[in-house]
Amino acid sequence: SLDQVLVMQPGVPPLPDHTESGVLGDYRILHEIGRGGMGVVYEAEQISLGRRVALKVLPYASMLDNTQLTRFQNEARAAASLEHPNVVHVHSVGTERGVHYFAMQLIRGQSLDEMAKVERRKRGILEHTVDESPRKSSGHEPTSAYSIPDAAASEEKDVGDTVVDAASAATTRHDVNDKVWIRSVVELAIQAAEALEHAHRMGIVHRDIKPSNLLIDADQHLWVADFGLALIEADANLTTSGSMIGTLRYMSPEQLRGDRHVLDHHTDIYSLGTTFYEMLTLRPAFPDSDVTQLMQRIPNEEPTAPRKLNSAIPRDLETIV
Repeated sequence: SLDQVLVMQPGVPPLPDHTESGVLGDYRILHEIGRGGMGVVYEAEQISLGRRVALKVLPYASMLDNTQLTRFQNEARAAASLEHPNVVHVHSVGTERGVHYFAMQLIRGQSLDEMAKVERRKRGILEHTVDESPRKSSGHEPTSAYSIPDAAASEEKDVGDTVVDAASAATTRHDVNDKVWIRSVVELAIQAAEALEHAHRMGIVHRDIKPSNLLIDADQHLWVADFGLALIEADANLTTSGSMIGTLRYMSPEQLRGDRHVLDHHTDIYSLGTTFYEMLTLRPAFPDSDVTQLMQRIPNEEPTAPRKLNSAIPRDLETIV
């Protein structure tokens, strides 16, 4: 419930009375749809307009950390500054008696991660959860929190990144369904690339591109979500040199090293490449489950050529990926 998120902390002003009834500013809380280290997201109704939105709320405990509060505000600002048909829109930003929140477009659909899980099950490809908890991070674990599942989405909860058994992936039978899958993935990749190009032109680097942050609605329209780790070139550093933030499996080598001074739009391009490598092959670019091995392989090795895992992938597409 909302009360569980807005837990009282010492030195924090009391909650407004109407939040106890599930109302925050102009928004009536309906139910939770996702959470992570940077906040909790609810489906809510904007009272004045009668429309459904995704409402992201920063818990009081996070407000005690200036970095967390700055990142929360940075996420809202970064997303709100982008006007593109493939970026989740921010409707409004507000603070109610010390409770920070912002309202976003509610996407009804599923993430690329969930889409891939469904396809793996269809093909009988094995997968298991990878625990990346030992990695250094900002504590921010983004979720597919701006969307709610539609009827076609998987009912399973996303409990982490997955690794696909390499042998079963390599022996998957290739038929007409492969071509349909590959074409649909390419169409989604184009949308994601166009959205990121717009963000980069506006001086914004996402820094956490991965399957769970790319949402697909019922019309196969892609939305880039979760700018919680975004780097705005005009701002001062949010991250000190030597810290590593993001999701390890999709990090670029320079992001993995924590070198803030060499991070630019290329890091998103790398992450987009690893994301669609995984969508095309249904296998991560680096399938190791051990964090130490991942940290060694990403900056020093090339992933297996996509066509070795799925020979139906056209050669030119393999080259692009």
